[in-house]
Amino acid sequence: MVLFGYHILVIASLYQNTKSSENTISQRRSNAHFLQAIGIILLFGFGAYFLLINFSPILVLISAVFGGLSLILGTKQLNRCRFLPQNLIISQKKLENWITRWESANGKIEKLLTPLEKESNEDATETPRELNPEITNYSFDRAVICDRSEIARFLIANNFHFENNCAVLSVSGYPKDIFSTVLEMLKNNPNLKVYALHNCNPRGIQLNHHLATSPNWFKDERVNIYDVGILPRQVFNGGDFFIRKSPQSRKEAKQLPQEVKDKLLPEELEWLEKGNLIELESLSPRRIIQTVTQAINNSRQLEMSGEGVGGDSGEISAAESYILISSFEEDNTRSSVFASDSFG
Repeated sequence: MVLFGYHILVIASLYQNTKSSENTISQRRSNAHFLQAIGIILLFGFGAYFLLINFSPILVLISAVFGGLSLILGTKQLNRCRFLPQNLIISQKKLENWITRWESANGKIEKLLTPLEKESNEDATETPRELNPEITNYSFDRAVICDRSEIARFLIANNFHFENNCAVLSVSGYPKDIFSTVLEMLKNNPNLKVYALHNCNPRGIQLNHHLATSPNWFKDERVNIYDVGILPRQVFNGGDFFIRKSPQSRKEAKQLPQEVKDKLLPEELEWLEKGNLIELESLSPRRIIQTVTQAINNSRQLEMSGEGVGGDSGEISAAESYILISSFEEDNTRSSVFASDSFG
C-alpha cells in the first residue's frame, strides 16, 4: 500500500506539471507522457503481477483504478497542453542584462535591432528621405501590412521586401519617411494584393477589416486582402504557440465591433473573450518569414491555376489554401478578405 501511496503522489505531481503556466509546452508534454507510462505500468505490469503471481484481487483492482486514472489524465493533458496559457519566465530587463554581459565579453551584436522608440528618438532631427517624384509611376503588386511597426521593421531588416518584390508597411505608418509615397504607389496598382500580418489579439484580428474599410487605406480600392494570421482558428488547427492571458485583452475582446465578431467562429470569439492572446514576437524569425513567404506563394499558385480570384466573383474555393471570409462593396468597388486555416 505504501507503494501505491508513492504512485499517487507522483501522479498528482505530474498532473500539476501538465497544467503549470511556468512550464513550456515541451515540458508539459513530457509530464503527460510520464503519466501515460505510469498508467501502462500500473495497469499491465503491477496488475499482471498481482493477478498471476501474487494473487490479490484488491491489489489488482487498486492497480487498475490508479493505472487507468493516470493513463486517462496523461492522454487528456497531452491533447490540452498546447492550448494552456504560459507565463513569461524571463523578464525584459533580465534579457537586456544578459545581452549587455555577452556584448561586454564578445563585442557588439551588429545585427541586433535596437528598440524602435530609441531609434525614433535618434532619427528625430534627421531630414525625411527625398524620393524622385517619378517613382510614384511605379508600384508593387504585393504589400505586407503589419499591425505593429516592430514586425514591419524586422521584415525590412531581413530584406524580405527585396527577396519577395513587395512593399512592407505597418498600419501605424512605418517606415515613416517613405510611408505616404509607398501607400500612394500601392493605391495606383489595380492588381494589388495585400497580406495582413498581425498578433492574435483583439486589435490584431481587426487589421484586415480596417484595411478594407478605412479611407486612409483601401476603402475605395478594388483589392484582395489575404489574412496571413495569426487567427484563433489557426491555433486550433495545429502548431505550437506561446499563449498568454491578459485582462486587457479580455476587455478588448468583449468590445469588438459587431462586424468583426460576425467574421469569427463562435469558438474563436470565446477563446479571445477569455483573454487569450499570441504575439508574433513569440515565434522564431524563421517561422514568421517562412509563413509570409508561403502565403505569397500560395496566392500566386491559386491565380495561376485559374481557381483563385477571377472575374467579378472574387471567390476562392474552400478546398484551396484560402477561403473567402468577408467582402466589402462600395461605389462599384469590391474588396475581398481571404484567410487560411493554418499559420505556416
